[in-house]
Amino acid sequence: MNDWTDWEVVRHQVAISGRAVDAYDQPVAGAQIMIASMPKALRQKIEDAAHGAGTSWQPVGEPRDQTLADAEGLYYFLDLPSGRYTLKGTDRRSGAQGEKTVTVSWSRDGTVKRARADLKLLKA
Repeated sequence: MNDWTDWEVVRHQVAISGRAVDAYDQPVAGAQIMIASMPKALRQKIEDAAHGAGTSWQPVGEPRDQTLADAEGLYYFLDLPSGRYTLKGTDRRSGAQGEKTVTVSWSRDGTVKRARADLKLLKA
């Protein structure tokens, strides 16, 4: 057991990052970005967490499969397993949407090769 003075350093790595913009390339603050399609490894992690919690399942913090863009339209996802991801963005005010598919991979040295997924949110 570690003493309270022993610190464990945890470093997170951005696996997917991007910017949500509107038809005029202006940032969409607060856009909801969801991972609509993910590799089996991430789906299994999410299902295992839900199953382990039983009926009391309540995500702690932000769910791993969705986030909100900041004031500049920027967003990111951390520590994702390798594979193909399809991201869907929605402007919660106007309903405009966008989608992009990217691939995340990891180097042999344990660093992620970040995928860039800029989303242009357009009205249908």
